Amino acid sequence: MDLLSSFMTKDRGLSLQAMALKCLRFILAKGMYHVPGNSNVTLKLFGVINQSDFPPALRFDALRALCKILPSNLDTIPCTEILTIFSKILQIVEFKIQSPIISERLFAIHVLASIFDKLLGILKDAAGGIGSTVSSHMLTFIIDRISQLIKIVVVNPHPDKGAEQEVKSLLFILVNLVERHRDLSGIALDKICIVIEHLVSMLNEITSMTNSGSEDYHITELDKENHTSSASRVLISLSQILITCFEMLDVPTAGATQVFSRMEHLVEHVHQCSLLPVHIYLIYDLLLHFHDAYQCMWLAMREDLVFNRNFRLSRCSSLSHDGSLSQHEILIIDRVKQILVKKDYWLSYKLAKYAVCNGVWLVSAYVYGELIPMVQSDICRFWLKSLSSLSELERKVQLFGLTLSGKAAGDIVMAYQIENVIGASNKLCSLEEAFDASVSGFAFTFQRWFVTLRSKVVGTVADVLRLLSMNLFSQEATRSIEQLEARMLMQHSNSSQGLSYWLQLLARASSEFMRLAKQFDLLAMSFLGMDRKSMKIVSDLGLSCSLLAFSTGLSLRFASFHDKQNCSTYDLENSDEQFHTLLVHELLRRLRYTDLETSKNLLHLLDFRRSSRCSSMQECQNEVSTTIVEARDVVKLCKYSVQRILGLQEIIVHGNNGISQIPHDALQLLFSIVISWIQIPFRTPKYFFQLRPPISAELFITNEDGKKMGNICVLSGFQLPLTLCIQLRNISPDQLSRMSKLYCILHSQTSFQVFSPNRLKKVPESSCQAWKSDHMVGLNDKLLHFTTGTTVWDGLRAVGSAEGTLAVDKFVYFDPNEKGQGFATCLLDVSSFPVGSYQIKWHSCCIDKDGAYWSLLPLNTDQFFTVQ
Repeated sequence: MDLLSSFMTKDRGLSLQAMALKCLRFILAKGMYHVPGNSNVTLKLFGVINQSDFPPALRFDALRALCKILPSNLDTIPCTEILTIFSKILQIVEFKIQSPIISERLFAIHVLASIFDKLLGILKDAAGGIGSTVSSHMLTFIIDRISQLIKIVVVNPHPDKGAEQEVKSLLFILVNLVERHRDLSGIALDKICIVIEHLVSMLNEITSMTNSGSEDYHITELDKENHTSSASRVLISLSQILITCFEMLDVPTAGATQVFSRMEHLVEHVHQCSLLPVHIYLIYDLLLHFHDAYQCMWLAMREDLVFNRNFRLSRCSSLSHDGSLSQHEILIIDRVKQILVKKDYWLSYKLAKYAVCNGVWLVSAYVYGELIPMVQSDICRFWLKSLSSLSELERKVQLFGLTLSGKAAGDIVMAYQIENVIGASNKLCSLEEAFDASVSGFAFTFQRWFVTLRSKVVGTVADVLRLLSMNLFSQEATRSIEQLEARMLMQHSNSSQGLSYWLQLLARASSEFMRLAKQFDLLAMSFLGMDRKSMKIVSDLGLSCSLLAFSTGLSLRFASFHDKQNCSTYDLENSDEQFHTLLVHELLRRLRYTDLETSKNLLHLLDFRRSSRCSSMQECQNEVSTTIVEARDVVKLCKYSVQRILGLQEIIVHGNNGISQIPHDALQLLFSIVISWIQIPFRTPKYFFQLRPPISAELFITNEDGKKMGNICVLSGFQLPLTLCIQLRNISPDQLSRMSKLYCILHSQTSFQVFSPNRLKKVPESSCQAWKSDHMVGLNDKLLHFTTGTTVWDGLRAVGSAEGTLAVDKFVYFDPNEKGQGFATCLLDVSSFPVGSYQIKWHSCCIDKDGAYWSLLPLNTDQFFTVQ
């Protein structure tokens, strides 16, 4: 390598340098040599790039080689020189993208994207704002190139697929740029709007020249159709980057109004182009709707106001707050009807998909409802019914949130609105059960799992609101705990426990929210290959559930506080304090890389003497659960919730005035948090429409004699020797090549004893829905702790409160081969199990080459052995 680099100097001939670069690229491409950090190869390559008198082709070869060895060698280059070098790189790529060969242009963009991404990783903490300067240069380069390509696409009457593909490649880089540098989102948004307006103006000019009847300009209907189709595809791609810019914007309320006005102007400009088809008008109408729904800017919090009146959502005006359709929504439905009248059902389906992924539930509910009678297949009908019911549920939640918007938290919530949401949630759950019965195997697994979790979250939130609203928030709401209990006794005449029973219902809701949070975590871990944005949406839903669990559980703790009574008065379990600590730890785990201030406040809430005895408090280091939260509104609500609960704790600790009002104020706080959560918009991840079955695993177990599980016996007092074979299913060769490690956990306990003579009957594949099992979450947690180095008990131990209850865990490592198979042996310590037949539950996971943890859904769940 040093010999080759010695030929890349000015005093060598061009042919010799070209040959040296060719050899270097060959070695790097084959992975035959790792360039050490102190190598001068990087300096020599940058030297070639910097020499403007070198042929562009030779400099591009150096750029390709450089792409292979970054970023490990970037520390050899001073940050002050990187800006100059990056400018040279842009010049080289700019020359290369003038090539008439499409593949060369796309490859040049790929090389640029790769180097830029690595530069961002190195420069993110660099002093002097070099990272932002490099990003700004990149933004200007991308926008200028997109403008050039759009002119080629629109003016040329014949489709230019290469130019369109190049636009998409550049937009992909732009999305990454905006996500990494949020401060550039406003500039990017404005520049993209200018590009769109310029494109529409060019189309209007074509229309104007066609209508003029000039002999100098003649365009056929085919050419006009080509102009329209090419421009439409580009406009759809540009709409996606606008959505990304919306998501990254973080502006005050006045700024949000200004952006909204800018978008209204853009949409009107698009509407004025008669050459565009109606579905483009609809997409940009939905874009305006998306901006309106998702730019939920929080007003500044002022502590001098009470009852959370200072903590409300600020919205623009295109959505109706009284449940009726606004003028903008009526216009959207009219455009949808125009498309359905033409019987273009596939386009209608895609538009509804676009609406679902962007939270425009009015459109998706209407379209899916209209499409259900048009399909013949039972599976397709169930699929559309599921989408329609989900859209109806979310529409009801959206209308509920809009009704609450602008009201103070102390206002009465109408009972029928809550019941409507609960009814829609129950309907969706029933439909999903019917859907489960109609499909086999792992078909629609992500979809069924996601919808089930979402409907349970909404249903539990509505239940909490129903409990709170019917008891606490009239104008005569009492502040005395004795009066509150008497009031509860009257309203729960069938229960002799009164307030204690009511508080227990809230405690169960908190536990349910925590369980759902872990389910969302598992969902995110179980689908290798999920796109980054979908992963963030699912992870954010886990954060939302953790917030609700925390707020419900901690508010409940203060609501049951009184100077003469403690939690035991309300028959709460002795482990409640430990559960509250778990709630704090779970929220802290999700926020520790996102909001440092809130994380510090959460630490103040912990009772370290108790938390130190809780083995489940270990932090889990995995890529999925520490993903940066995309929903900033949820993070801000977490901040507010923690601040208020910390304030209640300080009142108790210091015995301040107002201690008698704590129970009422705690429940008032919970009410405020829940209604604020409802107003945060919701959208479905894009991965929801990926129908490929997930990667799964099948476990085959035999004893040392080769007998299959079910016929395996072991003498009492002995350990059980097992031979294991794990087979991965539904995995592509590319996905298999990314796996580096494979693990499995075997778990059994004496409570798993079975007595049915049909225990060995094989479970049909259609009923293997392991994701509905509570055991799967627990086993996955154990695997996650084990693979991340946390101490986990491996062997026999006593569990539970029942005397004599035993459990055993065994962790097994597999080295997967090219067929996705792994083999291992182990000893399962069942030496203390009484005589009888027992079930083994198991779960598996893999670690990819990036160190990320992925859960694998089990194909076969029932495994049995007998102790004789």
